[in-house]
Amino acid sequence: MTLPPALTRALCLLGIATLLAAPAAAQFKWVDENGRTVYSDQPPPPGRALVKQLDPPPPVTPASPPAAANPAGTARPSPAERERLARQRTEEGRKAAEKQAEEARRATELRQACADRQADLRVLDSGTRVLRVDANGERAFMSDEEISRRRQMLVQSIQDECRDR
Repeated sequence: MTLPPALTRALCLLGIATLLAAPAAAQFKWVDENGRTVYSDQPPPPGRALVKQLDPPPPVTPASPPAAANPAGTARPSPAERERLARQRTEEGRKAAEKQAEEARRATELRQACADRQADLRVLDSGTRVLRVDANGERAFMSDEEISRRRQMLVQSIQDECRDR
């Protein structure tokens, strides 16, 4: 008796699928009497403690491109497009670094200005005579009223601009 070719192919595929499914059966791990670790698809012999029943390997599926790599289903960007994107990212990084450097420079200048104002205020509070240079380049001692006005101006400036510095 001869089987039709379609049935023969179907039986062959069924047999192959059965053989491929065999390694996916439960797998066991235990230590034998010699201290060696044994891996098997058969349970350990009586009297041996099962160390671990291993999970079967995941089913084998045909290779397909990963969905996460290209979620929109669009074609991969061309080398020229990848180059453009890389240059764009580099430029954005450069601009961000410049912005950060500028902010750091401004913060340093503000810290220095606040330190200078606080030093000026300490000098005014010290009670010593304070010299100033007028518009003509002549030196003159500051009067108590000038010291008081300058002190108020410094205190207000420190409160407004130097809170966290």
